[in-house]
Amino acid sequence: MDVILEHVKTVVGDPLTETMFNVELLGHINGCVAKLVQLGVAPYNNVFVEEDTMWPVIDNPTLKSLVMLFLPGTVNAAFDRTANETVRNSTAQYLSELEERIILEASLTYEV
Repeated sequence: MDVILEHVKTVVGDPLTETMFNVELLGHINGCVAKLVQLGVAPYNNVFVEEDTMWPVIDNPTLKSLVMLFLPGTVNAAFDRTANETVRNSTAQYLSELEERIILEASLTYEV
């Protein structure tokens, strides 16, 4: 999957043909993109995700994998109302660890 929204919808469990939540999903995606820019992921500078926006090219495969886990994971955490406190805490810890790894990989990949 090359389209960001389609990838996120798959992780969230929203059928690709369903469009009812696209606007809300895109709002969360763009908030996460802003966070990625703050974490130092340069290819996301000036990116505003719309329904057909493709994943930006990231030459570092480790960083690309981290970003492709972090973005949908962050959006999914915002949408998952069924998770109990233990699951929410575990997810928050996981996303925090991904953030740390993204900062490290971004600092090794891009000049700051």
